[in-house]
Amino acid sequence: RCTMGGLEQNRFFCRFADDRRRFPENAAHRGRHYANSKNAPGGRAIGTTEHVVSHESADVRERSERHLRALASLLELRFPHTAGRQRRVCDIAALIGRALRLSPESMDALSVAAQFHDIGMLAISDSLIMLATPFVRQHRDILRLHTDAGGRMVATLLPELPEAAEAIWWHHERPDRGGPYGLHRDEIPVLASIIALADAIEAMAHFRPHRPARTPNEIFAEVERNKGLQFEPDLVVLWYDFGDLQ
Repeated sequence: RCTMGGLEQNRFFCRFADDRRRFPENAAHRGRHYANSKNAPGGRAIGTTEHVVSHESADVRERSERHLRALASLLELRFPHTAGRQRRVCDIAALIGRALRLSPESMDALSVAAQFHDIGMLAISDSLIMLATPFVRQHRDILRLHTDAGGRMVATLLPELPEAAEAIWWHHERPDRGGPYGLHRDEIPVLASIIALADAIEAMAHFRPHRPARTPNEIFAEVERNKGLQFEPDLVVLWYDFGDLQ
């Protein structure tokens, strides 16, 4: 085990943190450098959107998704306050995806990414996730490393859906380049931006150990305040038109 930010982390987590420290200095290319490196699952360029032809059968995919669902269930058992979260994020993301008129293939990848976007939380220590005090920046930086673990898991188990792994990998990137990898707005995949917005909306609407749930008016105000900063502005407009917090 090792310690980061004053919190004990398991070795699985710290390995991803070590990978982060080995990225090139140019922040805009950190994430894509890692995704295209030999350390990425199977050596595949997860950071690209080119089509990958899968030779796996439907049965293989179903078995892989069962493995991921089992891990997601384990996450909910470990942290009861997250029960139902993946489904709710999936519902919000699907609403935005339909409003955006995504292709069936992209909707499929979006659904998988939304269901398993937080699967990498299994690599984060209980002491951080169950922290009862407000998060400081150091805590948030550690928490966001779960995207590395989640992207690896989905890329390994579902190599025929690179868009899904990509969305999980980059779903904490921001248009203002304030995300973990510092990607520019134009570099963030649209599915990742959808997950980022849906994830934040769901999180604000429900209780967390360090804060109460927010009201619909508070959520709208927070999303509006962060439009173009944390959230892709075009997607925010779509959510305003089609979203529902009831």
